[in-house]
Amino acid sequence: MPHLFVVILLTTSLLLSACGSTPPSVFYMMAPIPVAEDSTADDVQENTGLGLGPIRFPDYLSHNRIVRYEGESRVLIAETRRWAEPLEHNFSRVLAENLSRLLPSDKVLRYPWPAWRKPEYQLVIDVVRFDLNGNSEVELIVQWALLHAETKKPLQEKRSRFITPAEEDFDSIVKAHSDALAAFSKELVAAIHNPHQ
Repeated sequence: MPHLFVVILLTTSLLLSACGSTPPSVFYMMAPIPVAEDSTADDVQENTGLGLGPIRFPDYLSHNRIVRYEGESRVLIAETRRWAEPLEHNFSRVLAENLSRLLPSDKVLRYPWPAWRKPEYQLVIDVVRFDLNGNSEVELIVQWALLHAETKKPLQEKRSRFITPAEEDFDSIVKAHSDALAAFSKELVAAIHNPHQ
């Protein structure tokens, strides 16, 4: 009888541990704009020197788990759906690639750039929000300024908001993040082309 009790106890423990196991994490990254969308307009000023950063992110986005809102104040953080790198790094890297392709330029430098590199312009960005809101939309809100890199004189300052629809699956949510960042990239390129507006 004691032997049977031990067998039952071990079987129960195995079943409970199997039920309580956490599913494996899935990792995502935003993607830059497709090469087909690259700008080829004749009036584009090639090889514009652009310093990108500093870029500030809110603390609630400082980890690598994907964030979504339910309602106005309830936040859900996905435990097994994660960014492959911190979101602020992915944002900076993809934004730099987008700008390089859209300008086009091989002189888009991410902050901090070396002292011997002297970009013509500098973009300073404060990300206010970048997540899935309660309406199944990815919402990107940014406060940004385009500066003359040497004098630090502001040429343009703006608060921008971009909304892109998303389905419930995480592939769609991540694509909507990429689309919102692409829209922001295009707005920045327009500002660089007309810096004194």
